[in-house]
Amino acid sequence: VAMALIWGYSFLTMKTVLDTVPTFMLLSCRFLLSAVIMFVIFHKRIKAHFNREYLGFGVLMGCVIWSAYAAQTLGLVDTTPGKNAFLTGTYCILVPFIALVLFRERVTKWHIASALMCLVGVGFVALDNFSIQMGDLLTLVGAMFFAVDMAVVGHIGRTRDVSVLTSWMFLFVGLFSLAATCAFEPRVPAEQWTPEIIGQLVFLAVVCTTIGLLLQNQALSHVPPATGSLLLGRVGLGAHRGRGAHGQAHLWLCADFPVDRVVRDPL
Repeated sequence: VAMALIWGYSFLTMKTVLDTVPTFMLLSCRFLLSAVIMFVIFHKRIKAHFNREYLGFGVLMGCVIWSAYAAQTLGLVDTTPGKNAFLTGTYCILVPFIALVLFRERVTKWHIASALMCLVGVGFVALDNFSIQMGDLLTLVGAMFFAVDMAVVGHIGRTRDVSVLTSWMFLFVGLFSLAATCAFEPRVPAEQWTPEIIGQLVFLAVVCTTIGLLLQNQALSHVPPATGSLLLGRVGLGAHRGRGAHGQAHLWLCADFPVDRVVRDPL
């Protein structure tokens, strides 16, 4: 839950950085730096598990999470940080059902109830004045990929070294983003790489990616994906607190659903 609050703040940070740095350049800087950190820390484990299986799963996880972050970050350009954070949290609706379809994991009544409550909250936040922007739609696409990622990590991480899988995931996300920024985005002038921008990128890479996603993947390998997604669904709390009280009532509707009931109700 603490990491969910940090990720909530990261939406505000990304919104600020996107005023200067294009989407895929931001993602390449963020994930390549995280990959370097992971390879330095876990180089012995990576060497011990250097085989086709881990590389294959690394590519798979990298493709899924790259699609998620690309859609989410592109959506953030055309919506507010709080809205982006809350709509991203709709993966807590999708994860139980994706895990059911892909891996035949049981869906409980609490998963269905929490999904319905989250859907109501999303309606209040996303359909303000009965309108939805392109950024909101892209964010929802990103949420779908985040849900797939959580279901996959929760399944394959139970019998494999999650730190190694996460290291390869970071590397491939960074490389995919580097290729995209080289192909489609303009270069950022040197004078715009201010200490503030660099500091924010380091924060995103070290705290939100290296620490946050590694802890998330480790946790998902020890709990059912549906339970993990509900706990991580509190990410909207940090984003809304960062921007004030607006929308806070809708936030509590989803974020403070009694997830302890889901944890106690076995899959």
